[in-house]
Amino acid sequence: MKKAPLSGQSNDVRNAPHPRPLSPDYQGEGSHVFQHYQEIGMKLDVDPTDRNAAGLALNGAVSTRLLVWIAVLLFITGAGWFGYSYLFPDPAPCLAEARVHIASIATPPAKDPPTAAKTTESLSSIAKVLELAVARAGPGNHSARLLLAACIAGKEPGRAHQYLRNLPLQSCDTQDLNDAARLFARAQQPEVASNLIDTALEKPDHRVQTLQTAALVRFDQGLSDDVLKYCEEWGQLAPRDPEPWRLKSFVYEDRGQAEMLVEAYRNLLDRAPAEPDVRLKLVDSLVQLGDAVAARREFEKQPQAEREAGPVQWLTEARLLHLEGKLVPALKKLDAVLLKYSGNPVALTLLGRLQLSHSKFASAIKSLQEALKHDPTSLEAHYLLAQAYARSGNAKRAKQELALHETLRSSRVLINELEVQAARNPRDASVRQKLVELYTSIGMLEQAEFWKKTLNN
Repeated sequence: MKKAPLSGQSNDVRNAPHPRPLSPDYQGEGSHVFQHYQEIGMKLDVDPTDRNAAGLALNGAVSTRLLVWIAVLLFITGAGWFGYSYLFPDPAPCLAEARVHIASIATPPAKDPPTAAKTTESLSSIAKVLELAVARAGPGNHSARLLLAACIAGKEPGRAHQYLRNLPLQSCDTQDLNDAARLFARAQQPEVASNLIDTALEKPDHRVQTLQTAALVRFDQGLSDDVLKYCEEWGQLAPRDPEPWRLKSFVYEDRGQAEMLVEAYRNLLDRAPAEPDVRLKLVDSLVQLGDAVAARREFEKQPQAEREAGPVQWLTEARLLHLEGKLVPALKKLDAVLLKYSGNPVALTLLGRLQLSHSKFASAIKSLQEALKHDPTSLEAHYLLAQAYARSGNAKRAKQELALHETLRSSRVLINELEVQAARNPRDASVRQKLVELYTSIGMLEQAEFWKKTLNN
């Protein structure tokens, strides 16, 4: 009898002893398995009476078939995913790329902002990228649909509104809502911009950016109370940011609120001290309030080179010198301004005022008439000219100038109201037509032409 192989000897399973005879006539337990082993053994060229060999062969065959099937399944799965990725690639890169470019357009740099033509070209390019993102992701990608609508709002407002239809704005990213609101405002669609910013204001994230966008959108709509409200919260969340104070200064300047304007300029300079133009405006506002001491103090804070930089600075100092009663130095500054800019209406009006204070009525009338040639709607020039005529004994012309002054003052009030309405309802042609007629009636032909062009857009 052969011994069972030891370690290092032959591993031929046919030499191993078996617990029971492997006979074709065996009908005991598992005989049907044995018969199957025989069939497999013959097919695989092994001893059909050797159960172990046949079992190993069977296992090998099954394993081979299993591996083949796994390989086939993997191939099918891989091909499927490859095909899906080819037909429906990931939209995220397209959306991310578009967001970067949209942010640069929605919030352009203060220095060298892009031209209108360049902006239109860029929006068209971005729209193509977003169309690809929408096509890849389907209607479920709400942010891609929103940004696509914003990019084409200027050129294709109808298609833009189709993308917005039934769009759940609450599911859109807050930053996307902000950027889209700015683009819709740029496209003269304030209703959509307001709706988007209202949705963004309901969300807690990106609060500073949302308040900034809300303030800018409301400013374009002439809603100054809302602008001040949003700037107040914005300033509280970002106490060192100068921009809310800058926007406040625009509101106070439009309203003619000199005291509030002084506060805004001071806070703006506290946060951005290297802005000489703002300091000059602060000096002008203090002069307007009659505070010569504070105006001089602020003026002296500028370096000597900046104080003598050019006509704008000379004119501001001339106004300050006049307030201080230093008329001769004030006249010298005005002469320097008019030598370079002979038709400057502000300088000519101030010159007329100084001449009037020296009882030089003929010279004052001449200077003020020249100022009105360059700015026929100057309320100050008309009022001073009426005084010059009255003090020179020409009551008839004085009465005419006062009547014109009152007409202009009333027209200015009405113009401000109409421009607010035009901002809120940019598609209301009747408001724009009234502005054309009103500006024409008071001789502001350049402004009348501007509003006339908007009627054709």
